[in-house]
Amino acid sequence: MDEDELSDWFDRQHVEVLRTHATTFTGIGIGAFLTRRRFLELLPGGPRFPATSVEQGHAGPGRHLSDSTAEFVPDIATLSPDGRDKDLGHCLGSFVNDDGSAHPLCCRSHQASRR
Repeated sequence: MDEDELSDWFDRQHVEVLRTHATTFTGIGIGAFLTRRRFLELLPGGPRFPATSVEQGHAGPGRHLSDSTAEFVPDIATLSPDGRDKDLGHCLGSFVNDDGSAHPLCCRSHQASRR
């Protein structure tokens, strides 16, 4: 979808806030609530998270695997309205490293890199 098609989707669905979702191998869900405008501004990428957020439960208490950040990359094909909150939509995605490579703890980025 290009930017005009995305704007049309937001208009048709009446979505003003989008919740992004990604999970790690432990099942921990990480994401952010973004306004429609902010979500479109960040494309083709998404919000950045400290690596410590993505690595929860993997490195042990008080330790982390890296000092970098992980970028959320949305999968536009998964956009969907909430169904209960008319202003809310959802989008799945994956985390990538600073260099764009698959993050070692992200299920979806590993599946994409194997294809």
